[in-house]
Amino acid sequence: MSAIIQTNNLSFRFKDYLALNNLCLEVPRNSIYGFVGPNGAGKSTSIRAILGLYPVEPKKIFVFGKEINKERVSILKDIGALVETPALYDHLSAKDNLEITRIVIGAEKKKVNHVLEIVGLSKSATKKVKTYSLGMKQRLGIAMALLSEPKLLILDEPTNGLDPHGIKEIRELLLYLNQECKTTIFLSSHILNEVEKLVTHVGVINKGELVFQGKLSELYSVSINKILIETDETDKLTNVLKESGYVFHKENDFTIKVEIKEKSDISKLLYQITHNDVSIYGLRNEQKSLEELFFDLTKKQREAYEG
Repeated sequence: MSAIIQTNNLSFRFKDYLALNNLCLEVPRNSIYGFVGPNGAGKSTSIRAILGLYPVEPKKIFVFGKEINKERVSILKDIGALVETPALYDHLSAKDNLEITRIVIGAEKKKVNHVLEIVGLSKSATKKVKTYSLGMKQRLGIAMALLSEPKLLILDEPTNGLDPHGIKEIRELLLYLNQECKTTIFLSSHILNEVEKLVTHVGVINKGELVFQGKLSELYSVSINKILIETDETDKLTNVLKESGYVFHKENDFTIKVEIKEKSDISKLLYQITHNDVSIYGLRNEQKSLEELFFDLTKKQREAYEG
C-alpha cells in the first residue's frame, strides 16, 4: 500500500448528524497533503478518527498499511500530532515542557535539543512559555510532536490565529521537515491561500464529503481559467465572442475577461480574434486561486444536491 493514510468509505455520525459521508482519503508517502474546507466541514472529525480517537467500523482506516482498529498503538508510535492548540505548561520553559513530553513517550534525552533546533527555538528554550508569541507556541507544539521522530506529522489548523510572520515561520518549518527530513505531512486548514503556498496534494471536504482529491496541479488543470485580453476594439471583440459562444466579462473599456475550459481553447480563441481582424495588444492567463476553486467545487456539490 503506497498511501500513508487511506480511508475506505469512512462515515461517522454524532447521533443524528452525519459528520463524514463515505470519505476516501489517500495521502501519498512524502507528500504535504492539505485537507481543506470551511469550519464544520469534517476536518477535525476525520483527524480524530485517523488517530483512533473515535470508534469506526473495521477496515475503514489504514495508516502505514495497518488497520487503526487492530494496530493503533504501533501506528501512533510513528505519528506526531498537533490537534488544535498545543497543551503547554505556561509557567515552565520550552525545554521543561519538552522534557516532560520526552519522559512520557520514552524518547532519548538528546532529542530535546535536537527538536528545539529544528523549530528554531534553541535561543529561547529557557524562557517561560507564557512569554512566547502564539507562533512560538505553535512551533513548540510541533517540536513536541517531533520528539518521537515520526514518519507522519498530522496538524489540525497549524496556522490558525497566527499573524503573517508566524504563518511564514510555520510554512518554512513544514517545508524543511518534508524536504530535508522526509516527513509526510497531513494538515487541515480553512486558510486556503496559505495552503496553496505549501502543499503538494489537496483534499477538499465540504459537509462531510470529499469533493476533490489529487495533486494541486491536477486541481488547477480541471478548473476553468480566464484569459485577459487588452484591446482598443472592445465592442468588436465582444461581438466576436458572442457569436463564438464564449463566456466573458468586460472588465473596463480596454480589457475583456474570457473563460476557457481547456488549454486548447486558447488557440481557438486566438484564431477567432485574428480571423475577425480584432487588434489586441495584450493577452495573459489568469489562473484561479485555491479559494476560487474551492468555491467552484462546493457550488457544484450544492447544485448536485438541489438537482
